[in-house]
Amino acid sequence: MKILVTTDDGFDAPGFRELMEIAEDLPRAVVAGVAPLTNMSGSGTSRSLARKLNVFQDPRKVWVVDGTPVDCIEWGLKQKLIGKKPFDLVLSGINYGSNTGSITVTCSGTVGAAMAAAARGVPAIALSQSIRMGGTSMLRQLIMPSKVREAIDFCMAHYQARSKTKGLFYNVNLPDKRSGTSRGIKIAAVGSGGYDGNWDQVRDLGYIWHQYWKTDTASKKTDAALLERGYTAVTPMRLHKS
Repeated sequence: MKILVTTDDGFDAPGFRELMEIAEDLPRAVVAGVAPLTNMSGSGTSRSLARKLNVFQDPRKVWVVDGTPVDCIEWGLKQKLIGKKPFDLVLSGINYGSNTGSITVTCSGTVGAAMAAAARGVPAIALSQSIRMGGTSMLRQLIMPSKVREAIDFCMAHYQARSKTKGLFYNVNLPDKRSGTSRGIKIAAVGSGGYDGNWDQVRDLGYIWHQYWKTDTASKKTDAALLERGYTAVTPMRLHKS
């Protein structure tokens, strides 16, 4: 199985490095990594149209693109990085922080990369790790590889059971490790809300963005509600029916 791994947190992000290792441990997996040069969180499905992209390999043989996660997917899927056959799966993440709620999901670069792969006929899984406290350097310590592997296996079984439905991809949110043992995996609906905020005008006609987090946890079946209760929330998403 040929797997392309990407992220929106940058090629040196601990979550991306961890996902590369997890992917390499999957049965019969051959893995290539293509990731943005810098943190591209919040880039959604944006791509670079008006400039050239520079691509190079880092010392650990990951391809680095000075663009968005979608740039990485578009470039990576069209290259013969591993043999001549196309990729069988795209994994995006592991994102620092959850991607739940409609506002967050629609602007997430992690989810955007998975969506871009699905639009090109490749099944994809976006993976995010809920973080309640601590800095990005702690993310690798918080990730539970066995839970990530369980989520990947769950998504692939769901995909196979639906006769490899075209345009299908998955948004996976794993609970914070410090919240206790995961209660398992549940299919989740996308709730409302997410990272949002207000623009406040300041001196000299400038503006400042005040960010806050608000998601729908009232409905027990939403991604944010299940995540809050300690479940790994898996949201199947589909682009088209053909």
